[in-house]
Amino acid sequence: MLTQLLNTIEQLDLAAEHLALGDANNARFALMLSDNIVELTLHEYAKEKSREVKASAWRKEKFEHEKELEKALGRYFDEKVRFARLIGKLSYELSGSIRIGHLFRNDVYHVGLQHEAVLHAVASFYFGLTCQLCADYEIRSWGYSPGQAIPERAKKYVVDRRHFSNFPKEYPAACLSLKAKSDHDDKTLAATLADHMGVVIDEQDEYIDYVAENAPRRETRDEVVVSCQTWPLAFNEEGKAFAKKNGFSGSVFELVKWLELSFPLKFKRDPIPSWRQRADRIRVQGNPHKALKMYRSFMDDTAEFRESLGEATGAVDQHIEEGIERARMKRSFAKDAE
Repeated sequence: MLTQLLNTIEQLDLAAEHLALGDANNARFALMLSDNIVELTLHEYAKEKSREVKASAWRKEKFEHEKELEKALGRYFDEKVRFARLIGKLSYELSGSIRIGHLFRNDVYHVGLQHEAVLHAVASFYFGLTCQLCADYEIRSWGYSPGQAIPERAKKYVVDRRHFSNFPKEYPAACLSLKAKSDHDDKTLAATLADHMGVVIDEQDEYIDYVAENAPRRETRDEVVVSCQTWPLAFNEEGKAFAKKNGFSGSVFELVKWLELSFPLKFKRDPIPSWRQRADRIRVQGNPHKALKMYRSFMDDTAEFRESLGEATGAVDQHIEEGIERARMKRSFAKDAE
């Protein structure tokens, strides 16, 4: 256990160093380090509870969260978070922010998403939560071996390196000292998230205008919003299954029109005004947990629509390019005929 805790200090110190460099690439490393520490700490809570349950197996009363404990001892991060919350180690807000921090970590590590505009602010916030989580961890035992090796970075925070007699106090002190190195600020986080939302919204606003004004069949903004959702539905399994279930039969063009009237679309009219209101609410949100949740909710809720709108914009681009090429070839033929 002592080795794991010393390694935690080592990783936190390294994460703080990456954060201090201020750029997105180093924030990415800090985020991954923080997330790894959180997962190990939550897993340790599950292991401790498992030892307690086994030690009291002789009692008639069974542990009420036995199934949740078994899941927490497995591989899934969410189950560890859920169990830690069940046994009172995490608040509702903290567990939500930890889940979101883990999602960001998965995005940058597994999916390759950049999140550059918000990554430093999010990583700083998550680092602070990680440090506090570790500082709150109650050390019940910390057995050591004579001549125990201490990671270089951890030496800055551990005074008694022979018997580790003061380690239960030095560990939380080290975590809080490292938390103080984070440049997280609640207002800065909210402003950063709101700013990026504003950029995303402005881009979608321009796309809607562009499609409405340049598509082969001119549409209103509301019509663009609806059609860029129904056209993909007409060709994917979700739309086909919905049509079959509800007894539709007809051509693709008829299906598109039918879906416009029948399918429970997420956006049935121009969403930009309401999106801007959401960004404004984040900007004045004083609770960083709520600000992060609101931002992530917006990005997740609108991801599919934004992708469809981007594809519609690309199709209009192609239509315009083909028109330009046809006009060029027509001029070329006319010139050759002279």
